[in-house]
Amino acid sequence: MYILEIVPKIHAIESYGFSSNCYVIGQNEIAIVDTGASAEYAKRIINVIKEIGLNPNNITKIIITHHHPDHTGGILGFIKILGSDQVTIYVHESGIRFYKNRGITNIYGLKDGETIEIDGLKFLVIHTPGHTEDGICLYNSKYKLLISGDTVFSYGSIGRTDLPGGNILKLVKSIEKLLKLDVEYLLPGHMEFVTEGNRQIQQSYRFARSCMSFY
Repeated sequence: MYILEIVPKIHAIESYGFSSNCYVIGQNEIAIVDTGASAEYAKRIINVIKEIGLNPNNITKIIITHHHPDHTGGILGFIKILGSDQVTIYVHESGIRFYKNRGITNIYGLKDGETIEIDGLKFLVIHTPGHTEDGICLYNSKYKLLISGDTVFSYGSIGRTDLPGGNILKLVKSIEKLLKLDVEYLLPGHMEFVTEGNRQIQQSYRFARSCMSFY
């Protein structure tokens, strides 16, 4: 597994197999953003956290950008390793039922415009439906860093909209929200972690707009 410290206290773990990229935020308190596709992948992330000198016992939050299995499949693995009392699962409020139906009870529903703090780092929650109805991005203004889930990817790519809950018109409007941000670091759910985030998002917006003619 390839891991890179993007800025202080924020590490990126490159996707492996079917799993999404995952992000580790914090030191004294740690949040995991997206869990990969399986309980086995959760174990890999725990081992990586140990390798970079962090304590898995400091993991208190798991934040999910959307409900697709390549991003959520490791949740139960983390709960089994860490205990259900230690970690709270943070998801957009529109997706809570999905997790409760899978027996996950310690859930917090995030709202658009809410701020979540992790070990002194503040992230703005941005609801970005289009790929799924419950999609979110996380923006840190200090480092001009955006964790974009599957809303936008590097090099002008976008999340697909032909699966249940997908909607290209909603995705275009969601990307318009991201255009208003000042983004240097773009950390997507798949593909590479890149800089010049504003330019990357503008490319994604143009591509998304071009796709509207097919619907």
